[in-house]
Amino acid sequence: MPSLTTAYEVLLEVTNDTSDPITVEILREGIVWNSGPVILLRPHEGLTLILEAGSTYKYTFKNTNARVANVKVRSWRDLNLGVMDVFPSTMPSRMPGIGAVTVQPVEGVTINYIHRDVRSCPPS
Repeated sequence: MPSLTTAYEVLLEVTNDTSDPITVEILREGIVWNSGPVILLRPHEGLTLILEAGSTYKYTFKNTNARVANVKVRSWRDLNLGVMDVFPSTMPSRMPGIGAVTVQPVEGVTINYIHRDVRSCPPS
């Protein structure tokens, strides 16, 4: 039986299901992953991204509590991702060092690093 060889697109629907604004930064692949456009999502707003099925995409999500999540997406079907999936309320408020948490809230989505962005935190 022949296999599917043509590329096709899938949709990544991101919804800010929180009461705070967040930013989503699209990272661009090169020799290293470089910063790309940053999109502000206000509470209850959504964003639809068109992805090539099976390709890897990376994003950085930041919320107003200075928490940062680097999100990797690789899927062969449409995905719905809520910000509550990225920043669940059950996460501890203080994270230990780099790489402390790896979460896979939705099939095809991996959050491989969550930390506090100390550049935007007030001094203690």
